[in-house]
Amino acid sequence: MTEKNKNMLIGIFIIFIGILALLINMNIIPNAQDFVGGVFFLIVAYLFYRLYQKKRTWWPLLPALFFACIGVVLVIQNFVYVPDNIIGSAFFWSGAVVFGYLYAKNKRRWWALLTAGACVTLGTIVLIDAFHLLSGDQDGVVFFLGLGLSFMLLYIQRSSENKLDWAIYPGAASLLLALFLYFQNVDWMSGDYFLPIVLILVGGFLIFRASRRPKTPAQSPGDEAWSDKTANEK
Repeated sequence: MTEKNKNMLIGIFIIFIGILALLINMNIIPNAQDFVGGVFFLIVAYLFYRLYQKKRTWWPLLPALFFACIGVVLVIQNFVYVPDNIIGSAFFWSGAVVFGYLYAKNKRRWWALLTAGACVTLGTIVLIDAFHLLSGDQDGVVFFLGLGLSFMLLYIQRSSENKLDWAIYPGAASLLLALFLYFQNVDWMSGDYFLPIVLILVGGFLIFRASRRPKTPAQSPGDEAWSDKTANEK
């Protein structure tokens, strides 16, 4: 960094401190401690992001997004009420962004896609509890539903390089477990209906798998005669 750039950064920092002090003295910022703390976390997040740009390794993105989420929430709290659970949800969703980005950069990092799905699920559960979006205790249903969908998404992404056929088994098990927990928590559906529905779903799954298998082409009579003739000549 040149001497000119250093002086510019110092000047910008001093101007920022002056504006901040002015806003605090004018009572425009009611809670100065939270605001200053938020700005501090944003600066730390920026430093981690600069480390990521310099080293080109993925791990600094996690603390960068974590501190950025905390900083943004602390700053916003001075103007709009933000529930405390939003910070935890924002952390999980930021983790999902990081791991999704890692998978997009390298498709062989299948574990990153699975981790991103888990982060989305946990962040959604925190939001549901914060705003009481579901009646009753449905956290287990949401958790296994998100986990099952994550495995299913992993199964869809299978290729010759990524042998991910195994992902369908934990995915199906998680979805069935979510279905079972849902039946236990809903009044109009008792556990007596669970086994028949599971049998229907398993049967449908087996039919679906069988229909996707490539069929062996049948030999025509001419092909059979030619095969017999070739065998006799040998």
